[in-house]
Amino acid sequence: MMAGIWLAPLVAETKSRVFREHPDWFAKAADGSFLYGGSNWSSFVPFDLNHPEAEAYVRRCPRAHREMGFDFFKLDFLYAVNLCPMAGMTRSETAEHAYSILREELEGRLILGCGATLSNAFERFDYCRIGPDVSLTFDDVFYMRLFHPERVSTKVTLQNTIFRSCLDGRVFLNDPDVFLLRDNNMKLSVPRRTALTKMNALFGSLLMTSDKVNEYDPAKKAVLEDALAIFRRAVRTGFTAEGDRVTAHFELDGKKRTFSYDPKRGVLEER
Repeated sequence: MMAGIWLAPLVAETKSRVFREHPDWFAKAADGSFLYGGSNWSSFVPFDLNHPEAEAYVRRCPRAHREMGFDFFKLDFLYAVNLCPMAGMTRSETAEHAYSILREELEGRLILGCGATLSNAFERFDYCRIGPDVSLTFDDVFYMRLFHPERVSTKVTLQNTIFRSCLDGRVFLNDPDVFLLRDNNMKLSVPRRTALTKMNALFGSLLMTSDKVNEYDPAKKAVLEDALAIFRRAVRTGFTAEGDRVTAHFELDGKKRTFSYDPKRGVLEER
């Protein structure tokens, strides 16, 4: 067992003590207003790494948690640091600098980069999220589809899980986000939950859930057991995309298996 923790080390909430006491440490636009990285909680603002004291604080936070004994770090909202480039650097170079700080301070620990610009995460993090968050509905509420493609969406993230699988094991290990099999607080149909679980197991290198798995009924336990076998022992032998179908081939315990996935409907057939 390893001790893990979720942190957002490159941003701070507007209600936080560090933001209140050191507003000069945070990114600002040309007109002097703060640059917001998101509206979660009380809204959050990225640190301005042009400020030496801000960088020193960014270093202290993960280092302190490492010294507490944490082994696994999920570091979230990493894109926000790119909103304010460092002097003489591009946004990409700023991300390279920020991610290198995190790697230095967490040397020897496992890092899952989340919300990171993917190319800057290459060989910086052990694991990297390669798509948006899974949603409790298949494609989120209708009005969210009007804003941007990287929205909270099971439909979108499963497509990324498949088509960004070429990165897995080459530049980092892929995190496809959680699977969900539970019935409570859930609008995904049972076939879609099953497809999400098994496709995550086949194409990802992390298999995580927020479910209480001890409450699974026999049908859910059977899906989970098959997914765990796929995750631990399956060997992918390739996939093809034709029309509305993605066909994935793999071998498990000497047996050849094929999944046929429909990205538009979110359902899976085994052939």
